Amino acid sequence: MFQKHKRLFGGRALPSRVARIAAGAALALAAWAALDPARGGVATLLAAVAVLIAGFAWLEGGPVSARDLTLVATLGGLAAAGRVLFAPIPSVQPVTVIVAAAGVALGPRRGFAVGALVVLGGIGLAYATDSASFDGARWEVDRAVARLGWKPTRIYGGFEWISWHQKVGPPQGDTQAERIRLRARYLAPFCVDVVINPGAERTRAAIARGVVHGLGHDDEPIVAVRNTKPCRGGFTPPTARPSSG
Repeated sequence: MFQKHKRLFGGRALPSRVARIAAGAALALAAWAALDPARGGVATLLAAVAVLIAGFAWLEGGPVSARDLTLVATLGGLAAAGRVLFAPIPSVQPVTVIVAAAGVALGPRRGFAVGALVVLGGIGLAYATDSASFDGARWEVDRAVARLGWKPTRIYGGFEWISWHQKVGPPQGDTQAERIRLRARYLAPFCVDVVINPGAERTRAAIARGVVHGLGHDDEPIVAVRNTKPCRGGFTPPTARPSSG
């Protein structure tokens, strides 16, 4: 026999009042975000968070065994994997089928737990892939700018690029005034910016272009543009470089 646990997430139950307040706050923020079409993704995420909070509070209301946890985790993993594997095939919804089957066969509480696990895994996967895609696309744009003759140390191409080429990160000050002064000095040498969703004017003036792919959004353009800072010695045309042979 598997030992019964008092609650799904440890021995202390999630206070219902705290859960109701948190879910209500998330739902209110979702409604506010939905007023602006540009924040549709944020509104959907907040609504999902509200449902998850309420659902987890409901899950806390009953006992669960180690077998239940294992079964929920396995079904959640299968559903998430099926979502990725069958994504190229239209009209195939493995997540819906597995969650519905879990709810019918194992009860609504376990079915909800499987669905919640898939949602949390999907959010994590989308964030990780979007972040990796953005970093990779930005690095490729940085490299394209450097190949055109711009010094790598003059390209404001993200933390990874700057740290790799300058061997130093942003300075830290003890006071706000000192941090502002040090940041201005740190940013002064950069005469090329790398911008995502640049707009028409910056797109026309782009030095190099790339595309950021992701699971949670459509493809987004990313470009490198010359800013208004002086850039003496920051650019050497490729034809003017000394021959390496």
